[in-house]
Parts: sequence; structure tokens; C-alpha cells
Amino acid sequence: TAEIKQGKESEFTFVMAYDVSGRLFIEESMSQKIIKGRALKKDEAGKAVLGYNYQFPNKIFKRPVALGDKIIINPGGKTGEVKTVEMHHEQIAQAKPGDNIGFSIRGLGKEDMAKGDVVGLISSPPTVAEEFTAQIVVLNHPTALPIGYTPVFHIHTAQASAKFVEIQKKLDPKTGATLEENPKFLKTGDAAIVKIKPLAPLCVEEYKKFPHLGRFAIRDMGQTVAAGMVISVKERSKDAVKEKAKDVVKAK
Repeated sequence: TAEIKQGKESEFTFVMAYDVSGRLFIEESMSQKIIKGRALKKDEAGKAVLGYNYQFPNKIFKRPVALGDKIIINPGGKTGEVKTVEMHHEQIAQAKPGDNIGFSIRGLGKEDMAKGDVVGLISSPPTVAEEFTAQIVVLNHPTALPIGYTPVFHIHTAQASAKFVEIQKKLDPKTGATLEENPKFLKTGDAAIVKIKPLAPLCVEEYKKFPHLGRFAIRDMGQTVAAGMVISVKERSKDAVKEKAKDVVKAK
């Protein structure tokens, strides 16, 4: 399922939906038909290719989604327009909070979207983080988590490497009281406030504002080593986002 950003009444943001194997819903399958009518074309391998538009399944948490809404996909910065909204295979003019819907976007194809992308209104785009501060709990690690530690963060549908650039304080896991300022490392059972720097463009939000985009798991060595929530976000400049996105595409 997709997770949706809980926003103000004047905004909505949601995350692209993926199946359990991590594939973006851009192909027909027995469980989910996502291509609209005459958009359906097949290549020699039998895969769906870009035609009229694509439809993506999501759940709405806050603001109604309406036809004609102008949207942006971050961190890539692609823009489009909500062309159709469907619920239970019937087209509707607007979807309310709590509805499970499919929606199609005019002007965008599968190549414009990637796992971990977040969609929101152009007037209130999803935040792309330069770095963020988080409260974490170390669940299970055989040694220690020092400054410079670079595991994989699983946050909404994104999986991204990020570096511990500062361990600000170690906390009492029960009371939240500060036990140590600027510790050099963390170990199993420790709670702490840390500053994190993503190595690639990543959309995150403060947990207290948007819980679905502000909580994460940290994985390393094939296991979950820590979990946490975002306290604050330093937003990346738009120019930096575009340049970093180009570098990531070239690397792929």
C-alpha cells in the first residue's frame, strides 16, 4: 500500500505505491490493473508501455483529491495534472480522506517516477532533505554505531543510504532525559538524538507534522538495527536537488 502525507487542509501529498517485491505499479497484473483504457499497449516482452496515461493506487488521508489538481513529484521535480480519479473501478470527480483510489497523471510516464518518490501539490511540494535530525533507538547491532556510520534508511517507500554526521546526545530510553552530550558511538539499547545526511535526494518530513513520512527503520547486515522518527528537517535547495538527481540518474 502507499502511505499518504497528512497535511493541512490546503494540501495533499502521497507516495507512489509498490507491491511486496518493491516494483512500482506500472504493469498489468492479476492483482492490480492500472493502465487506463486506450493507454494499454504491449511491447514484445508483454510489458505495458506508455500510452494515454498511467493510474496509480493510493489512499487519501487528509485533503480531498480532485480532477485538475496540479502536482509535483519530488525529489525529481517532475510536474503533472490529476486527470482521472477512480474508486472501485468507477470514475469520480473527487476523493475524500479515507478513500482508497487510483488516479492518473497527465503528462507523466513511468520513466518520470521512481521508488521513494513523493507526490504533492505544486503550491506545497514535499520536502527534499539536505539533512535531518532524528530521535532513534538502537535495537540490535553486534558492535557500535559511530559518527560516519552509513546504513540504509527505509522511510515510506524509499530505501536510501544516509550518514550519521553528528550524535548530539544520548538519552534515557525510559524518561528521555539526557545521559551524555556528543557521545562518540551508540550501542544496542541506546536512545539518541542524531543528525543524518542522505547521500541522495530523499523526501522526509517532521514526524509531528506528517507521521507517515517522518518515521523510519535503519537496516544493516540484513537486519533492522535501529528505528526512529524525524524531529526537524533542513531543506535542500532546489538547484542542489536537480544537480544531485542528475548525478544519480547518470550513476544508474
